[in-house]
Amino acid sequence: MKQRRIFIAATQQNDGKTTVSLGLIHAFKDRFESVGFIKPVGQRYVFEHGYKVDEDSVLIEETLKICGIKCKLKDMSPVAVEKGFTENYIAKPVRKAITKQIKESFKRVAQKKDLVVIEGTGHAGVARTFDND
Repeated sequence: MKQRRIFIAATQQNDGKTTVSLGLIHAFKDRFESVGFIKPVGQRYVFEHGYKVDEDSVLIEETLKICGIKCKLKDMSPVAVEKGFTENYIAKPVRKAITKQIKESFKRVAQKKDLVVIEGTGHAGVARTFDND
């Protein structure tokens, strides 16, 4: 079966992207042998397992575990936009490094998955600020 990808986007934060992602994961876990998840850029982060990761990814990771699906949390949330991130990026752009990090994490998340749910960040302007749209 060909791998499928679903991208969940919205025009602003708190529009229900994570809720939709959770619903899709549950709806498709019986239809597809293996489902993955990634939120490449997260705005609200927490520290888990020594990494800054998006808080929504922590919730999704717990849900995936319950469903018997394994994904590494750091790959599910490769870029955490912390306070000062944009200013630091403008002063010293690292677009290639960020893009590489996201692509490598996606590759690991998508490995042997029939479907990957990709959750966008708060709104398109967030990633665009650091050249990753």
